[in-house]
Amino acid sequence: MTSQIPEESTPVIAVFFAGNSLMHQVSNWAIRHPEYDFALSFAQSLDEIREILRRTAVAIVDASEDPARAMAAFTRAIDAMEADRVAVYTETIHEGLELFVRVRGAPLLLGPMGDEPWNELLQKMLQSAARIGSFGVLTQRRGELYGGLPKTWLRKYRLHESLAKRLPNFFHEKR
Repeated sequence: MTSQIPEESTPVIAVFFAGNSLMHQVSNWAIRHPEYDFALSFAQSLDEIREILRRTAVAIVDASEDPARAMAAFTRAIDAMEADRVAVYTETIHEGLELFVRVRGAPLLLGPMGDEPWNELLQKMLQSAARIGSFGVLTQRRGELYGGLPKTWLRKYRLHESLAKRLPNFFHEKR
């Protein structure tokens, strides 16, 4: 079951599988920041998760009660969005969860968290979403220019291109 997704103009923070504690913490933050909308989801399929992520700026997945389902949603979110726009929240340590999340470059939030850490984290994630959103069309065009390369290949190409410009002596052209 999923909630109604707000209009496109308002940044949406999707919260997957939120328990009472996470819901309370996020709602406290939301009261002070009415400029953002929230989509609360208990999606049962990966297609439902994908549909919500399509219109989401930031995603938080609660792994406190069901880490396997949370890791599946997290994986889908990482595939759909950049890692700095996705976080996993938990109040209990589950075997392998920390490594699974951190290896992918996303934060693992050990809760419960106070108001100030939530504010810092969400503002940082939302700034990243705004930065990525403003260049989204450019990224899409570059993907088309480079033959529609998959996102991971395009990132690798951009990294190589960036390093080649900064370190010209290390990337000699083959003659």
